[in-house]
Amino acid sequence: FELYRQKVVSLNPAISAQHYEVLLRMRTEDGAISAPGELLPAAERYGLAPSFDRWVIRNLLAYLDTHPGDKAHYAINLSGRSLSDPAFIDFILDTLDHYTVDPGQLCFEITETAAIDNLAECERLILSMKALGIYFALDDFGKGQSSFGYLQRLPVKYLKIDGEFIRGIDYKPENFAITKAIHTLAHELDKLTIAEQVETETELACI
Repeated sequence: FELYRQKVVSLNPAISAQHYEVLLRMRTEDGAISAPGELLPAAERYGLAPSFDRWVIRNLLAYLDTHPGDKAHYAINLSGRSLSDPAFIDFILDTLDHYTVDPGQLCFEITETAAIDNLAECERLILSMKALGIYFALDDFGKGQSSFGYLQRLPVKYLKIDGEFIRGIDYKPENFAITKAIHTLAHELDKLTIAEQVETETELACI
């Protein structure tokens, strides 16, 4: 396993902190890097996703512990099974005790579908982690069961607009309308938005 990071670019000049999403990759025996579509579905199928989540968290915190000059914020994807794991909060507390890391540098990303499927556990986890300074993002927002009512219960900081609505936003008025609606909703709820999979300058100009 190897960790990579993908930069999240801020379009708000008032936000100066560096922000990255942590990506898990596996190097195969021939030296190639496996694609996410190969690794993560297999982890879910065989019930290994929580172990993968813990590996990523331990290794990221170990990196930050040995690189105190890195003050960037790092977003870590969590599986639905980690949300429903009653021992997960204790794991986070124990890991933070083991390493010297500012919890405020950490963000956990959870998919909208996983949050709704584990709403009570998700709410408990977010409130526990928020007390430590860790914040949360709802990933793939708009793609799942968007009832919006659950947003009142989940104090997340970011809504990540699913890339399905960003692709073609420059020539598909329906994508632009949906993205604008999500952004307006987030603003009214005092949350920030992150647009996924912005690939072109014309798409960027529409964000």
